[in-house]
Amino acid sequence: WTQLYKILALDNYSIKRGPFGSAIKKSFFVPKGYKVYEQKHAINDDFSIGHYYINEKKYNELKSFEVKPKDIIASCSGTVGKVAIAPDSI
Repeated sequence: WTQLYKILALDNYSIKRGPFGSAIKKSFFVPKGYKVYEQKHAINDDFSIGHYYINEKKYNELKSFEVKPKDIIASCSGTVGKVAIAPDSI
């Protein structure tokens, strides 16, 4: 166990929720591109599942939500509190 502030980046935006609503709709999804990570990845602790991708333009719009290796993602609705650490291979 540790305190959350000890593992966070020293960045005002190191904890975010989203994107939701008009920022990311199913109509933005493409067959290949940048993978969209969801709460199901945290719930299942599995980053290999999922089939949603966005193109480079949409990725650049949402870059502040980028999931990087070792990032912690959490489920914030439904199955609340499930967390997973992004693997090095994402």
